[in-house]
Amino acid sequence: MTRTLTLLLTACLAATVAQAQQNLRRGQSIVDLAVASPNLSTLVTALKAADLVDTLSGGGPFTVFAPTNAAFAALQPGVLDNLLKPENKAQLVDLLTYHVAVGDAHAKDLMDMQMLITEEGKRLTVRTAGSDIFINSAKVVTADVDASNGVVHIVDAVLVPGSDPKPKNSIVDLAVATPNLSTLVTALKAADLVDTLSGVGPFTVFAPTNAAFAALQPGVLDYLLKPENKAQLVDLLTYHVASADAHAKDLMDMQMLTTVEGKNVTVRVAGNGTAIFINSAKVTTADVGACNGIVHIIDAVLMPGDAPKPAGKSIVDLAVADPDLSTLVMALKAADLVNTLSGAGPFTVFAPTNEAFAALPKGVLANLLKPKNKAQLVDLLTYHVASGEVHKKDLMDMQMLTTVEGKNVTVRVDGNDILINSAKVTTADDDASNGVVHIIDAVLMPGDAPKPASTCSVHHNMAMSADFYKNVKISQSACCSLCSRDSRCRTAVYSPKGECHLHDATDSAHPFADRGWMLMTLGGNVKLAGW
Repeated sequence: MTRTLTLLLTACLAATVAQAQQNLRRGQSIVDLAVASPNLSTLVTALKAADLVDTLSGGGPFTVFAPTNAAFAALQPGVLDNLLKPENKAQLVDLLTYHVAVGDAHAKDLMDMQMLITEEGKRLTVRTAGSDIFINSAKVVTADVDASNGVVHIVDAVLVPGSDPKPKNSIVDLAVATPNLSTLVTALKAADLVDTLSGVGPFTVFAPTNAAFAALQPGVLDYLLKPENKAQLVDLLTYHVASADAHAKDLMDMQMLTTVEGKNVTVRVAGNGTAIFINSAKVTTADVGACNGIVHIIDAVLMPGDAPKPAGKSIVDLAVADPDLSTLVMALKAADLVNTLSGAGPFTVFAPTNEAFAALPKGVLANLLKPKNKAQLVDLLTYHVASGEVHKKDLMDMQMLTTVEGKNVTVRVDGNDILINSAKVTTADDDASNGVVHIIDAVLMPGDAPKPASTCSVHHNMAMSADFYKNVKISQSACCSLCSRDSRCRTAVYSPKGECHLHDATDSAHPFADRGWMLMTLGGNVKLAGW
């Protein structure tokens, strides 16, 4: 019993130590990890000579294939010494950045013959053999060393641009060798497309997994595999094949790819390029290289007809199709703006919900909808429309957007939340054929936009006696600007920690014992008690 307890305690202690070590590593950058590893000291020397220490200490995420000291020592005599000379810095940078891939790729994410794009823009080829992983011809001896800005895989050879093996297998060979694509292989055989996708190419194939096929409606796959339905199966499968060789880095948001079947699929790119969708199917593994093209594995079967159309529903069509925007549609009709917002554009529309209109003071909406008040209604509605196509990713904090009515609305960004004046965007990026719609929870009123920035008078080591109503971490100048654009704010206090405290007219100022505080007033027209 005592021996069993001792073994259990030893195991728990080992696990705790291992977890603590892992947590410690995760707090270190890639360079910190390399510096702490005696077996990577030559790599550290090279990074310093190439001025890449700062690059690999921040930002990211990066995937670094780190050669050991022995790997560098195995280079031809004199090669390393020559690369470390200042006059050869460009060549050294070229070599080292060939060991750095974009993103955070762990061992579980790597597939045989997958292509990884390096920061330098070249390609690395992944080879897997059982539990062994090779990058070009270098073996990964230690995988998944996590850092705060990515992951490190230690390799036993220096990667030299041009040393990556060329794919030998065709697209069909890759599918046959991948158990998770066996249903696709069955379908390719039934459609007599094996020879086609084993041919010259190049092709880009979006390959659905077995789970993707299993998610089809019951009976659909069995129906398609029947000989009498071969034409429909061919139509479906060729909708997953595009001509040419399109790697993940070549795909752009809202790009249209024409399939060999003649229809289009639509590319969506999200998360700064970390997530790629083809129509609504997510790419789970990208850039699996073949001798006749490239394979991207996807989590859903693409159906001809489910691609977003380049010229589909207009902004008005989208509003009509959304029950929660019926009041907006009624107002657009009353203002004779239906044809305008069904036209060419592009427009960016901030669309208030029915609830937003209902929250207006009693009688306001009914009054605006009267024919005699059409001009006021047009003025109000066009204040919700900006020229151009502005998506969520394009919006910046304190940005001014000029509406087609000629006035400005002010954008506020707080984490994932976006406000237009004081209205919150509840649904962003509803794309239309003539622009984009952002649904908001309040009606925008001309005049409710925060006022243009004013100059703040700064009084040092002063504070306010009452509680602030807003506290954000921004710069001093941004704090002044924020106060000037908030109708409630009369004074702003900026703390030594970079916190912006906004106050209304009821608060009073007084000297503050702690040094470094600043009290900012707008235009000098606020009475500050206690001075």
